[in-house]
Amino acid sequence: KAQAQSETLDDRVDTFSRGFLGLTVSCARCHDHKFDPIPTSDYYSLAGVFNNTRSAISPFAPADIVQQFQKSQQTIKQLDAAIKKLQAESTKGGKKPTPQQSEQLQKLRDQSTQAKQVAPAKYPEIHTLVDSGSRDMPVALRGDLRKPGPVAPRRSLRILSETEPQPFKQGSGRRELAAAITRPDNPLTARVMVNRIWQHHLGRALVRTPSNFGTLGEAPTHPLLLDWLAAEFVSSGWSMKQLHRTIMLSATYQMSSRFNEQAFASDGDNRLIWRMNPRRLEVEAWRDSLLTVTGELDQRFGGPPTEKLLNSRRRTLYTVISRNRDRFESDDFLKLFDFPAPRATSAGRNTSTVPQQFLFMFNSPFMVNRARALAQRVEASAKDNATRIDNVYQLLFSRSPSTRELAMGLDFLQQETPSKAPSTGPKPTTSQDGDLLIADFEGQTYGEWKTTGEAFGPGPAPGTLPGQMAVTGFQGKGLVNSYYRGDRTTGTLTSPPLKIQRKYIHFLVGGGKYPGATCMNLRVDGKVVRTATGPNDRGGGSEKLSPATWDVSEFLGKTAVIEIVDQRSGGWGHINVDHLLQSNQKRASSPLVQSKPAVMAKAGLTRWQQYAQVLLSSNEFMHLR
Repeated sequence: KAQAQSETLDDRVDTFSRGFLGLTVSCARCHDHKFDPIPTSDYYSLAGVFNNTRSAISPFAPADIVQQFQKSQQTIKQLDAAIKKLQAESTKGGKKPTPQQSEQLQKLRDQSTQAKQVAPAKYPEIHTLVDSGSRDMPVALRGDLRKPGPVAPRRSLRILSETEPQPFKQGSGRRELAAAITRPDNPLTARVMVNRIWQHHLGRALVRTPSNFGTLGEAPTHPLLLDWLAAEFVSSGWSMKQLHRTIMLSATYQMSSRFNEQAFASDGDNRLIWRMNPRRLEVEAWRDSLLTVTGELDQRFGGPPTEKLLNSRRRTLYTVISRNRDRFESDDFLKLFDFPAPRATSAGRNTSTVPQQFLFMFNSPFMVNRARALAQRVEASAKDNATRIDNVYQLLFSRSPSTRELAMGLDFLQQETPSKAPSTGPKPTTSQDGDLLIADFEGQTYGEWKTTGEAFGPGPAPGTLPGQMAVTGFQGKGLVNSYYRGDRTTGTLTSPPLKIQRKYIHFLVGGGKYPGATCMNLRVDGKVVRTATGPNDRGGGSEKLSPATWDVSEFLGKTAVIEIVDQRSGGWGHINVDHLLQSNQKRASSPLVQSKPAVMAKAGLTRWQQYAQVLLSSNEFMHLR
């Protein structure tokens, strides 16, 4: 426990000190810093602030929304308690309920079901840090919290003050610590922030070690410039917008990246900034740029984050990431293009060039869909290919194509000569004939699917639940499983309305075999027109998912909903469902080797779409130069 607490405090002190002050205060955890004037007592002065805080989960919604949800849940709890009490009274001593008790019990159950159906979804929540005390922390001898030394008062670092800093007295001291590091006479905070913003715009920082302004860090390449920018930053009221404007309107920022042989001979590393350093866009800016040029970017501000980054049109800012980089779809994509590990503060990003990046741009459904959208936009912009090529170059590169680039583009596009003769062979597969994925339940939440009751929990279960079920043969990462609180709970999971566009709906189903109680229904015009149950009808059996199919050809073009039902409380009363899709093809087995994109069968790209994909994958589009 002491080790875990020590590591947590060290992580917070290190993130704080390197991020805001450019100092490796963490080096003073066990002994005085060997290079910078930071004694161990100063480390525990900062650690004491964070030692008086705790993590909390707080509502991320207006107070009235929170109160409305809590009120509805309280009503449900009261009804369920009344049902439980009446059941106990009516069966006490082995008696059977009287007709009046049975009627009253059914009435309460109906009210409970109605309350659960109309109950609002739970508001979003966020992790926050809150005060938990106001006590100073003793120095941990040799970093061991089990060996306390002299008490270190909570206060700012002494090296940052001309006089002895005053101890913090307000709660944990976080507010006073924030005030101390943003004092106008603090020599580091403004310089560290200015240095990081300069690095963001120019590719390289004035101090090449952005998180270490100490003895072992590099000296600034332009010390007077760093001082002047820091002074301007403070005098403008710490306005980052003004700082961005100052840097981006400068002649330095507007320099060309053209090569100069004489300058290169004197300063090959470009430390004096005689030209702009060409560099690749960060992955967030590159993805947003792709959606911008195709006309698909959703520029709304605010709202909840998404886990399905590659299926979203929102800015990359609105995606969730995990600290271990192994939980969400966005983690794999961002990591592929050098997004830094979120486990600790990072001074900068590495830039790698690996085959997997090119394979993503060449094969991924995300890039293919961007190519289609760009081709559609450009083809609608003009009637002749020469004008279209000029338009797409202006859109992507802010320039016209060279004579050679124009000739190459025209030559490539003219090779597409579709035959006008009627085809006698089989009709090629198109996106209109391909499978449509309804849901694979691989996210952390059900998305737009609505839950009632407690049986299904807050989100999909893992693809296998050790000791509780064995899903053999299927390689999905998530599935519906109504065993969230055991067989004693009930509930319903209902899909958003969907249009029936294929002849069949295929899915995987397992669990209890109780029609009307543990089942999956298809509703059209409010009526159940198809139903399916799991293959098992006894407790203790296998819960292996089995393939099933509904023939829905008679409902083509109609709007339907799918509901997964668990209304059985006690004894094998749950159901498992996964991988629902629409298809025009009959299937006798589970879709185990199918890919995951929403449209699973993909038509070949036209010449314009191929041309658009090449331009979107080009170095010129991915780089600032």
